Amino acid sequence: MDEVDGMAGNEDRGGMQELINMIKITQLPIICMCNDRQAIKIRSLANYCLDLRFHRPRVEQIKSAVLSIACKENVNLPPDVLTNIIDSSNHDIRQVINNVQMWCSSGLIDSEGLKADALGARKDLHLSAFDVIRKVFAPDISGSQGSVATFNESLDLFFQDYNLIPLFVEENYLNVRVHNTHDDKKILQLMSQAASDIATADIISSTIRSSRTGSWSLLPIQGVFSTVSPGRTLRGSLPGGPGGVSFPSWFGKNSTQSRINRTTSELAAHLRLATHCGSSNPLTLLLDYATPISELITRDIDSAIQFLINYQITREDVDSIMELTTWPNRPNRMLSVDSKVSYQYTY
Repeated sequence: MDEVDGMAGNEDRGGMQELINMIKITQLPIICMCNDRQAIKIRSLANYCLDLRFHRPRVEQIKSAVLSIACKENVNLPPDVLTNIIDSSNHDIRQVINNVQMWCSSGLIDSEGLKADALGARKDLHLSAFDVIRKVFAPDISGSQGSVATFNESLDLFFQDYNLIPLFVEENYLNVRVHNTHDDKKILQLMSQAASDIATADIISSTIRSSRTGSWSLLPIQGVFSTVSPGRTLRGSLPGGPGGVSFPSWFGKNSTQSRINRTTSELAAHLRLATHCGSSNPLTLLLDYATPISELITRDIDSAIQFLINYQITREDVDSIMELTTWPNRPNRMLSVDSKVSYQYTY
């Protein structure tokens, strides 16, 4: 079964679980193929499969196979030209064979003509964000065939995923090992310049996504400040290994912020009548009411329960209040309450 990572939408709802159920009961082998091994939906499937990972074939492997085909077809194909064709196709065997067949059938078998056409037929390759971020900070070797990247090639890295790549740059630019300098002051200045560019890109991003302006024509400018400029300013390498590139922590923090906003809105709605609309504003609730309430409901159990009844606070609201008033230097007050006493809050 090919493209199992493409199961999405209403048409394929439940398809992955059904495939797993088939694997559990079938007596015949099922071969599942995917392109994105790190997709969330593939992680559950991988628990029931033998995980075999394949890498792109090397130039020598493709060259020997294509030259064998060319010999059988009585086609004289120079090896150096074939190397250019393979590189321009990003080691895609099917495209290499198709290009060779097309050029041979059209009579373009001279070396110069094939080289020029190979550059024009270069295949766009979608890279993962983890691969892109390493190329961003290595512009000297991230160009075509390992050469110095042009401005457009660096900008293309941003457009691999213009929503995700800036977050990766922001998360990892402080971990870059800057080349060609060991002066701490110079490195700090470069980091400061990169941070300034990232901040400018964030302002541009807010303008682009504003409901009033929606200036999507500024997207290339955001790419320059968020990706191209920091990469060319630092010009270094990220630590190797699986943990060398950090996933953006913005997603977790944004999720936490959204959950807290939702929690404070629900609490404000519950306390609106009891506080005579004094806590109708979630910010007012968080600043003026949350801490005193957390102190009151963790004292005497009888008065605490009566307080909860008077203010129409549910058991879920108690957990929310405890979460809102928990800080790194201020632990959850409910942890200091005896378990037998806290158990009574459930009734």
